[in-house]
Amino acid sequence: MSQKKFLFITHLTPKSKRSALREELLLLMDASLKAQTYTTWKALRIGEEEHTDGHIQTVDAARTGSFRAVYERQDVKDLIDWADYIVKLDDDDIILLIHWK
Repeated sequence: MSQKKFLFITHLTPKSKRSALREELLLLMDASLKAQTYTTWKALRIGEEEHTDGHIQTVDAARTGSFRAVYERQDVKDLIDWADYIVKLDDDDIILLIHWK
């Protein structure tokens, strides 16, 4: 039986509105994702940049015109189609290292 596939989606607080504490919490959220021992997951971060870091893909909402338009991008549709489960994370959420078995 294959492992279930999880997609974490996070809408990032705009950089211009992030406090130092919010920035630290965002780093902790990223660290908790990267430290996962469960292997079948990906994360979609919607913010102001475009890059991929391992399992984490960050897309620029401003480049597409809005947060809503992000979900019409083919790469984002492909991620959503790939997932068995979609988990909404705030950019200050920290998840356990071994969340699923």
